Amino acid sequence: MEVHMQKLHGKRALVTGSGTGIGREVALELARQGADVVLHYASSKGGAESAEEEIRALGRKVAVLQADLGDVDACFDLVDRAAGFLGGLNVLVNNAGLTETATFLDVTPALFDRLYHINIRGQFFCAQRAARYMLEAQGGAIINMTSVHGLLSLPGYSVYAGTKGAIIAWTRELAIELAPREDSRKRHRPRLDQRTQRSRQVS
Repeated sequence: MEVHMQKLHGKRALVTGSGTGIGREVALELARQGADVVLHYASSKGGAESAEEEIRALGRKVAVLQADLGDVDACFDLVDRAAGFLGGLNVLVNNAGLTETATFLDVTPALFDRLYHINIRGQFFCAQRAARYMLEAQGGAIINMTSVHGLLSLPGYSVYAGTKGAIIAWTRELAIELAPREDSRKRHRPRLDQRTQRSRQVS
């Protein structure tokens, strides 16, 4: 007999960047708490598949999906496939991100675009797509992972820190629009959360 209740029993979660590190552990813990989970990876297929095996052993519904979140259409497709597999979506953990450093004078347009496309644009449009499913489900949770670099300054992080500071800002804006409240149809809005993590590449 289990000694604790599974707080997330029946919930359906998508975790981006869950092939390694924090994202992988978040996906495993969601499953331990009773959620069915879709793991996303960009390049860390082995880590995502080993997590899939652990989650399946817990008796949870689980799938692994690959996507390049620098592509907006791929963001939409990932969320749609995850919701289709799970039968809806209650939780999105926006964990995928890319770390690259360069001194300010050495930053290229390609590096700038690469970090902003994955770290900001990818998060934004995954959240936008997921929010629509959560509104249909009358509620949900979007958790945007950021970094201490959004608050602290170090040489070489002008682009990366900018993306992480932007996550903090746009999560506040999303909270204004999607904070829990009832509308005329008595539906609850998705709630927003923002978590800070140390600098690292997540895939």
